[in-house]
Amino acid sequence: MNDAGLWYDLLEALEYLKLDTRNAHFVCPPDLKAAHDRYTRRMQRAKEQEELRRQREEAAKKEADYKAKKGCFLGVCFGNKSFRVTVLQSVAEFVEEGKAMHHCVYANEYFASDCLILSVRDTRNKRVATVELSLKNFKVVQCRAACNKRPERYSEIVKLVESHAEDFRKARTQKRKTA
Repeated sequence: MNDAGLWYDLLEALEYLKLDTRNAHFVCPPDLKAAHDRYTRRMQRAKEQEELRRQREEAAKKEADYKAKKGCFLGVCFGNKSFRVTVLQSVAEFVEEGKAMHHCVYANEYFASDCLILSVRDTRNKRVATVELSLKNFKVVQCRAACNKRPERYSEIVKLVESHAEDFRKARTQKRKTA
């Protein structure tokens, strides 16, 4: 069996993780495949953490613009017996929402668009949907559950959000009065 490819992958993972590639414990493991899999997983987790850290740093740079454009809406929240709806409060929350819900709300920079993004959670505070709300007519543009699926109670969520259009209009009007 030719394990050279596994061994080179293991060395790459060890170097990335800054482990001693001159130590026989690391480079000559008793079970090459198990060691390869273990260190490759560690390297992948480290890369994911590095990417998340980079996204958060990038988000922090865009925060002032988000607050200037959407600041008047940031206090708006409402709910019913089943759901709690809140406006994403920061660009960092877009990163978290995108990661938790496995969709592109951060990657496609919805924080910079002419819409408002809302997070919908259930009574246990579990995310159930992310909603894009038009700032022109306060109608739901899209409502997505994890992995861009349709939420189980889609119609109820849309109805709840659109029934609070007046809250968003008031928030925008108050901003104009103070400006």
